[in-house]
Amino acid sequence: MSRRPATNRPHHPRIKAPPVSVTVAVATMVELERAALRKCLSVAAYLSELADVHAAELRRKGRKP
Repeated sequence: MSRRPATNRPHHPRIKAPPVSVTVAVATMVELERAALRKCLSVAAYLSELADVHAAELRRKGRKP
């Protein structure tokens, strides 16, 4: 049975930090996605409120929403 000779280096190469430009690009992308999500949620809330108002008007007129 052969054994690997003991070495001082680790089994896996050291993971290096990405360049700053990559970090900035990822951070910018995350911020844009968050802004888009906030916009979508605000539009969804507006449409939900609009549907509630419309249903209330239909009920007031005696029709089914």
